[in-house]
Amino acid sequence: MVAGLLLVLTITVALRSARRAWHVLAPMTLATFLVLAVERVAGIEISLFHLVALILAGGLGLHYALFFERDTGDPAEQRRILHATIVCVLSALLVFGMLAWATIPVLRAIGLTVSLGVVFHFCLSILMAPHHSNPSPVGDPAGVPLRVRGWRTAPGEGAGEVVPPGLPRTASDTTSSGIQP
Repeated sequence: MVAGLLLVLTITVALRSARRAWHVLAPMTLATFLVLAVERVAGIEISLFHLVALILAGGLGLHYALFFERDTGDPAEQRRILHATIVCVLSALLVFGMLAWATIPVLRAIGLTVSLGVVFHFCLSILMAPHHSNPSPVGDPAGVPLRVRGWRTAPGEGAGEVVPPGLPRTASDTTSSGIQP
């Protein structure tokens, strides 16, 4: 109980916001309860090894939630974070998934608990991450800034009109690009 309160306090102080702390701690807490529920429904008696493995899975889940909560403002950076986290998740699933198939009960308990934890923590961290909204240019139905997709607005034309990459912006651009009207 004391450790949980210290964790909540530490995360809240480190992130300087109760709202940001919620986005980190909520998926971690829910995933931990889901792992326990799945194991109990499957008829598995919870042992000390399961509880220790839950702490390990909770630490991994905290890592995932912290990275997904962070707003970099750069889509390329967000893709790199997602890629790195997916590599970590797959590595953890490979290692602990092999332990889950072990014939030794202690190894099986640790492997199964951490594997379930990794899956639940990763999925919930993505689903419960704040959706940072970037102001969308007029006329962009996807809500993605045009500069990200490589499109640009056409100067002097109606609001919201966009030009795909590779096409001229105005009629005067057609002669310089070699495209005839």
